[in-house]
Amino acid sequence: MFLPDLEALRPQFQAFYHPKPRGALPRDPNHMFRSLLCLILSGRTLSFTAWVKILRSQLLFAALSGSEDRTPGIGAFYDFSRRLFPETTDSIVRRAIFKPKASDKDRRPRPGIVQRLVTKALDDQDKPLPAFPALRLNLLLKPIVLHSHALGLLTSAEAVDLVGDGTKFKTGASSSGRKLCDCRKLGVYRCDCPRLYSDRFASWGWDSYHECFIYGHAFYELTASSSPFDLPIFLLLAQAKDHDSATGVKALDRARKLYPELFFASFIGDSAHDNYPTYNLLAAHSINPIIALNDRRSGHYQLDGDFTTDSSGVPVCPKRERMAQSVSALTDADRNGVVRAPLTVSPSLASAPLQLMAAPSTPNPRMIRACSPVRRATQRPGRRPSKIGLAPSAHTNARRSISTSNRLAFVRGANGRCASS
Repeated sequence: MFLPDLEALRPQFQAFYHPKPRGALPRDPNHMFRSLLCLILSGRTLSFTAWVKILRSQLLFAALSGSEDRTPGIGAFYDFSRRLFPETTDSIVRRAIFKPKASDKDRRPRPGIVQRLVTKALDDQDKPLPAFPALRLNLLLKPIVLHSHALGLLTSAEAVDLVGDGTKFKTGASSSGRKLCDCRKLGVYRCDCPRLYSDRFASWGWDSYHECFIYGHAFYELTASSSPFDLPIFLLLAQAKDHDSATGVKALDRARKLYPELFFASFIGDSAHDNYPTYNLLAAHSINPIIALNDRRSGHYQLDGDFTTDSSGVPVCPKRERMAQSVSALTDADRNGVVRAPLTVSPSLASAPLQLMAAPSTPNPRMIRACSPVRRATQRPGRRPSKIGLAPSAHTNARRSISTSNRLAFVRGANGRCASS
């Protein structure tokens, strides 16, 4: 903790305070932030009350925090945390919400929600970054990310490869709320009357990792997969009921606006991101998708043709050879069913079986596939062509790194067991 230089964050911290404060001057925000880092990394406690006692009894932590002469009080930590996260956290009165049934885990997200989010993101791509929860935390993270990129810690090349994934974590608030009605006096013990909930942002959501419903929040993280240190790029807080397909679109759009200095080459995601709107968003920003196929949508092809797919989702032609990546050359002749595509074959592939396939019955075929046993395609027939930037082993390691990063973020949280009510 003696090594980190937080002076680059001082302009961000100064924006949290009034330029001409009244009364006593506030404590140095750099020291307060350094003390919060000590609190988390020490693993002693997550309580401000207990941490203040530790600072006053153990001079080592006080020195690491930069306040060995005059340690901050409990109120100073609460005030600083409210400046980092200024969103309203007061209780809210709303309609009663109950734990979903076990059959609801297979329920799909709201129809068309991802498409609407992508449409809005593309329409507003020239607008500034909007306000959202954890915006100030990402603004504090930005100087660190840019400095890490300048040191070559994010990637050895100029472009950065992203990997995104989300996780669910429980809240300490009650999922039942407090009843404000008199239904209990009338013998009605399960009513839909409005209740008082102490956590206004908490909701029920399915945790696929623990295979149970969680009452709490969702956390989505974008990490530099090209970095050997699993460094985070963007953090997003959402409700537990939000699906990764929706939060992933929000994170990608906001990360691109937050980091105009960086170029994102590829995005690695799990099967939750396997949908056409996400592919369209990535293609609009020239980001190569490396996304696992969704088993629930297997067999839903957009093109006609006498071919199948193997276990990896790669199309296989009638000669039982894997098809190569797509070659698109649509002209007026394509609409008449006549396909003309320039094709260059290297001498090493001259002996490989090669043929062009398209769907003559399709009015406007979107894809022309060159059948070759060498290259691998990661999309189903009819999907936008993508360039493969990482080997399958690197893809697996990157997805494993984001899962590890999510677990480390909440290693001391209450997400270890499923909610029973």
